[in-house]
Amino acid sequence: MPAPLSLEAHFEALDQLLQQHRHLWQLRTFECTELPWPELQPWLGSLDHQQRQQLLNDETERREALRPYIAEIDALESLCRIAPSTPSDFAAPPARLGNHIPGRKWQQIQAFNAALRDSGRPFLEWCAGKGHLGRLLAFQRQRPVTSLELQPQLCQHGQQLADKQNLPCTLHAVDVMTPKASAHLQPAAQQAVALHACGQLHIQLLEQVAEHQLEALSVSPCCYHLIEASHYQPLSSLGQRTSMRLSRYDLGLSVQETVTAGSRERRLRQQELRWRLGFDQLQRQLRGVDQYLNCPTLPRSVLSGSFTDFCRQLAARKQLVMPDGIDFDAFEQQGEERVVLVEQLEIVRQLFRRPLEIWLVLDRGLFLQQQGYDVSIETFCERQLTPRNLLIQARRRD
Repeated sequence: MPAPLSLEAHFEALDQLLQQHRHLWQLRTFECTELPWPELQPWLGSLDHQQRQQLLNDETERREALRPYIAEIDALESLCRIAPSTPSDFAAPPARLGNHIPGRKWQQIQAFNAALRDSGRPFLEWCAGKGHLGRLLAFQRQRPVTSLELQPQLCQHGQQLADKQNLPCTLHAVDVMTPKASAHLQPAAQQAVALHACGQLHIQLLEQVAEHQLEALSVSPCCYHLIEASHYQPLSSLGQRTSMRLSRYDLGLSVQETVTAGSRERRLRQQELRWRLGFDQLQRQLRGVDQYLNCPTLPRSVLSGSFTDFCRQLAARKQLVMPDGIDFDAFEQQGEERVVLVEQLEIVRQLFRRPLEIWLVLDRGLFLQQQGYDVSIETFCERQLTPRNLLIQARRRD
């Protein structure tokens, strides 16, 4: 078995392949009105609805289907293999600890706890919510936990739960994006933890850990697209030297995979997609401009009405005049045809979802490495439990 790549070599190899194939993934599917890859038209055009759905939902089958068209597909697959963490052998926690926590989330918390490499220091829980992770850490690792959370009511509820269970947890209502959070960071004396901290919030954690030189960090990033800037600002020197330029829309590709949506949720998403694309066809005609128009999100309750009402609400939001005599049935049919195109585009784009996510996580790992930490990147659970299963573990070098 070949030796694992260094973080630098891994990042550079992924960076090269992502840039080489950016014409296949760095595009806005909602804005496309035709397939941009003539060489793929015969195959994609031959797929029926069931086949498209199968390819969208089955990563292995999608990869095999695209193999004849993308020569580097094996290299991409190899670079997406991330070793699983070696879990600690804890006894199952008492059921009372999992009360008030949805089942899937509780499983994720337990998997994260088992994968965590313990530094022996007290814990700092970032973006803690009600402190569910912190309570499990305090119980199984017998160590104090300081939890930071923006919403006071969540802190209050979490503190009540911790006190009821006699656990050494202290929750603080703090905006982690402000200097007030720094008062809770103790250089060389804490291990920071964060399970699924979103975008700018986990970037802030990495920067604060590096600035204050905490002893260790275990973080599972999420929602990479939720950043303050319009484009991603790489953290590492290697990332800053790359010519890759990623918009928030591009970053959104990295979190598109979901394994938890029920049949009703999938049906509503499909309906909303069809109606939005149908309205897009309509607004192009109303404005006399053949360009996509960004539209606001409407309440889900609108989907229980008609396509006509949906269009009227969006048109009002965008101050578009709707003349009499519009053939809404025809535009809804055009929306259905655009859905087919979006699915064809996504079959190809989704091949690059995991490579892009790993590229982003490697950039974070390289940043920490530059700041004096030994870093590993692992998976802490199977993707069926959560697709956001990447875990960055860092320990300060002596």
